[in-house]
Amino acid sequence: MAEAFVLVNCEAGSQQEVIEELAAISSVSDIKRVFGVYDVIAKVKSDTLQGVKKAISKKGCSAASGPR
Repeated sequence: MAEAFVLVNCEAGSQQEVIEELAAISSVSDIKRVFGVYDVIAKVKSDTLQGVKKAISKKGCSAASGPR
């Protein structure tokens, strides 16, 4: 089993929307709202590392900010 923790920056006030979008992705096994540099952390699991990479790259949340 491969897994990754994805750190997400959100547009102001959109954390709940981002959490709901992440929850719709089957490979996302856990989501937490956090404080600090990032707003949300998501745990992604797959049988293979390639599956984790695919899950991370296939879905962009509309309210998530781009890279800093």
